[in-house]
Amino acid sequence: SALCAASLVVACPLLARALAAPARDFDVVRAASGGRGPRVALIGGNPGVARFYEKFARNLAASIDGDVAVVGLRGFLDGRRASLAWWFDAAAWCVGFERGCFSVDEQIEHARVCLADEAAACEREGRELVVVAHSIGGYFSLKALGAGRSTYACLVSPYLENNEGDAKFRGLRGAVCHPLAPVLVVAAAACAGLLGLLPKFVRRAALRAAGQTDGMDSVHENVAVESMCAFSTAFTMAALGRSEMRRLATPYDGPWPET
Repeated sequence: SALCAASLVVACPLLARALAAPARDFDVVRAASGGRGPRVALIGGNPGVARFYEKFARNLAASIDGDVAVVGLRGFLDGRRASLAWWFDAAAWCVGFERGCFSVDEQIEHARVCLADEAAACEREGRELVVVAHSIGGYFSLKALGAGRSTYACLVSPYLENNEGDAKFRGLRGAVCHPLAPVLVVAAAACAGLLGLLPKFVRRAALRAAGQTDGMDSVHENVAVESMCAFSTAFTMAALGRSEMRRLATPYDGPWPET
């Protein structure tokens, strides 16, 4: 079909370039005030593009006279080429296997490792660690921290369980959990990849028309225009979203860190 052909036009050249792609599949954006205040580790939501939180991180670092590390979620490459491992994991997701950046468990492990690194740095420097998490980052962070650990934690609009009382959420869950979801996700990601080939002003206009930048200021709109119009970003956002919805189908029952 024409849709499959369009998908291959986008996907095949990207796959050919994947052999030269870097291994690391996430970003860390840091903001430092130069002071001795606390170190903040921020785990963001989905889409997990670290740059979305850069402006907030700078303002927060200045206000607490400390440092902020924004840890992006795995699989959000912000303009870099996807690795061959990403493509294999994406193919596995399409046939029902969740692994790599599409696995909730592996995202939790990613958060655990990054938070442990930040905690070790705090211990060396004699400073406090504060964990800030947004949306699904709240779930990843709580699971990564585990029970009984004394940590300052701030969850912003945490996504800890499915909101089945919201009709919009139920509609989205129905779409991404449908048996044909892999076909729809590949098609949508291919469209995003094609859009990414167009000039920035065209991408901006398209995202505005689709309502994807509603409520954003110019800084965050620019990040969306630069990062979201890519096959890997769109695919990871939707595929990880399905994994999240499947995992969070039951009420959250812990763990909770000691605060």
